[in-house]
Amino acid sequence: MSSARSTAPGPAGPQRTGAHTGIPAPRAGRKSDQGQAIGAPSGTPERARTPARAAESGAQSVPTAQTAPLPQPAPPGTRPVLDRTALLHTAAVAVAVAALVVCLAERVHLPPARGSVWPTNLLFGAAWLAFAAAVYLLRKVPPRAAVALILLGGLAAAIACASAPERTSDDLYRYVWDGRVQAAGIDPYDYVPAAPQLAALRDPSLWPAGQTHWCVGPGAVDPDGGRLVPGCSLINRPAVHTIYPPVAQSYFLAVHALSPPGSRYKPIQLAGVALALATTIALLLGLRALGRDPRGAAVWAWCPLVAFETGNGAHVDVLAAFLTAAALPLLAIAARGAPEGRSATRRHLLGALLLGLAVGAKLTPAMALPAVLRRRPVLIAAAVAGTCAAVYLPHVIAVGGKVIGFIPGYLHEQGYAGGGGFMLLSTVLPDAWSGAVAALITGAAGLAVLLRGDPRRPWRGTLAIAGVTMFVSTPVFQWYAILLVVLVVLDGRLEWLALALAVFVSQIAQPLGLDLVDSLRIGYGFALLVVLGATAARTRRRRRARVEAAIASSLAAAPAVALPALSGSAVSGSAVSGSAVSGSAVSGAGVSGSGVAAHAISESSSILSPTPSPTVREPAVPLVDVVLPCLNEEGALPFVLGRLPEGYRAIVVDNGSTDGSARLAAELGALVVTEQRRGFGAACHAGLSAASAPAVCFCDCDGSLDPRQLPRVAGPVLAGESDLVLGRRRPVGAGAWPPHARFANQVLAFRLRRAGVQVRDLGPMRAARREALLGLAVADRRSGYPLETVLAAARAGWRIDETVVDYAPRTGKSKVTGTLTGTLQAVRDMNRVWREATSR
Repeated sequence: MSSARSTAPGPAGPQRTGAHTGIPAPRAGRKSDQGQAIGAPSGTPERARTPARAAESGAQSVPTAQTAPLPQPAPPGTRPVLDRTALLHTAAVAVAVAALVVCLAERVHLPPARGSVWPTNLLFGAAWLAFAAAVYLLRKVPPRAAVALILLGGLAAAIACASAPERTSDDLYRYVWDGRVQAAGIDPYDYVPAAPQLAALRDPSLWPAGQTHWCVGPGAVDPDGGRLVPGCSLINRPAVHTIYPPVAQSYFLAVHALSPPGSRYKPIQLAGVALALATTIALLLGLRALGRDPRGAAVWAWCPLVAFETGNGAHVDVLAAFLTAAALPLLAIAARGAPEGRSATRRHLLGALLLGLAVGAKLTPAMALPAVLRRRPVLIAAAVAGTCAAVYLPHVIAVGGKVIGFIPGYLHEQGYAGGGGFMLLSTVLPDAWSGAVAALITGAAGLAVLLRGDPRRPWRGTLAIAGVTMFVSTPVFQWYAILLVVLVVLDGRLEWLALALAVFVSQIAQPLGLDLVDSLRIGYGFALLVVLGATAARTRRRRRARVEAAIASSLAAAPAVALPALSGSAVSGSAVSGSAVSGSAVSGAGVSGSGVAAHAISESSSILSPTPSPTVREPAVPLVDVVLPCLNEEGALPFVLGRLPEGYRAIVVDNGSTDGSARLAAELGALVVTEQRRGFGAACHAGLSAASAPAVCFCDCDGSLDPRQLPRVAGPVLAGESDLVLGRRRPVGAGAWPPHARFANQVLAFRLRRAGVQVRDLGPMRAARREALLGLAVADRRSGYPLETVLAAARAGWRIDETVVDYAPRTGKSKVTGTLTGTLQAVRDMNRVWREATSR
């Protein structure tokens, strides 16, 4: 239930088993939710491979230019010292937070406005500016100091707001009353506050002798029959039933039980402060568990709306926000693992339980359901529904239909029944149509999230639904944005905070002569423009990043480096023999597609009488290495190697060819690696070990895939938009994809989707960062290698995406799907990998 006085102005008013999945994650290569390595500052390039590591893995050691030295760890026993810049930023943040606290304290201690609301508007606006400055400057404050500032600043802001009586809402008096009624052994839904059955519970703290905003006159009718007891109360709407759900009622009872006698409303305000602090802690822990920057929790802790509405107004929305902030990270972590894992199941159950309690505290967290139901829908839906049923059942047994409370009356009071409450829609539609259109829009948003949302990031879909709902319903009271602030922290798109400012903007517009409806239209219209503008700008940046990645790929060229002339060593073209790559023999080197041959020296050769040779060019580190497992593919090699884009180096892994494939690949300029152990996974891993580029693509060497399309999978990885991109095959010729192979792939993709990996094809063309792939520590060396890679990436919380690539008939006969034995072996390998991954 919400109420605001008409005379008062608004508040102008990796081993990380538990972090991501139930499957033990590898210790190395753990990524954040944005794909950045934990602990590395934004924009830090991947660590360059050292000569020692290159020799260890057998890859060619290629000199790199402008390589910055790695930071040296501090000596044992020494404490880290903040540099001067960090100290200055820390001090600046502290000053900004102090200004925020002062503005909020002045705001709540101002006497009620008499004719002018500009003082309150100016103070609240200054608090928002201080908040923006503090959040901006916090980016350069060390994390440990930032966490201390977040906790202390958020607590100080909330306590400052709780230091004065409520200013804009009297909902907290209803909270106190409902707790008192339950303490007397009476169901809070049974009687209205002015009912004669509750007259004995009245006292001057809630029923003063003087006139208040809520008075019941003599002879007023009791909605349950009979007459009400006259009197004036601080409780809003004393002639109607309570509106708050059962979990909120339990919260009111708990606060009442802990309140000293005669403490009036102050305990409920302090309880709001405690819940706001608990939500900050939940966000700090959740962001850290998700591999995100915990400094993002400052958006919640210091938000003026949160501090004002939880500390001063003590709104129960903060309880729902706390439970939601605890539930969504748990569900996201569980969604990143295999559903059969016990740990993932426990997290799903606990997250669903917390979400059910959040819905039982305030109905608005139900907007998160479409975003979390894509993974384990039956389990989550049953847990949430069971929790809600469990908290409602005792009241239903006691009072029956009264448990609905004032919800229908509140919707009518706010104008939703007639359509006038949908203030943005009513500007272009008749009021009679607004309700139906609002239902269609919110329903469409929920359906879109249900069908296309990412359960590994449920806050994104929930934020979309919550934002659309607020734009459609245009609530008059700003505390409805409390839950939205939690979602903004988890999602990171700060433009949605404009919805938290919408009511404040409308309060600035009202003194200019606009009525409530028009001012709210301006406030929500402003928020809509901010969200749409920021979304468009982000989309442009992503497109620009893709274009730049494609340009960088196409313009990658090898710098000229003078090499000494060689004598006494046999160098034939680009062929090299005698060097080992992780137990695999290298027989050739080069940069295919770039026209620059790579030159290497046999370990058994000796260098005699070096002479400068300015015409010889040494290859630069390629932008992308392309691993091409090869078994008797001599007929397809000219097509495959001839279509590699600029900056893409071919690593052909000969896995026992007898047709001269290795010799031909070396002649065509590829780096040839010989892997003696037979198996697709063995060949892939040998190529990955030989790679030195920051990104690595895998591609079949049989001509079925067009290497010209490799930038489709590599581009998002290079642009930092994805951690692993799979090529979703689109057949472009008869016989390209045998029916039995296609069916088996669909079954496997279905199982992956059930496990939370939203892919339609486990295609052979894929791309990822080299160091991250090595960190996955994939163990399979047969046909299960691609599946284990995807499962390990999902377990590590990678962003896995798909892009369409053409799939043509291969050259020659397939060694796997072309034979019954090969197909059965691949199925056995895949099943074994699946069982091992999901049984951990």
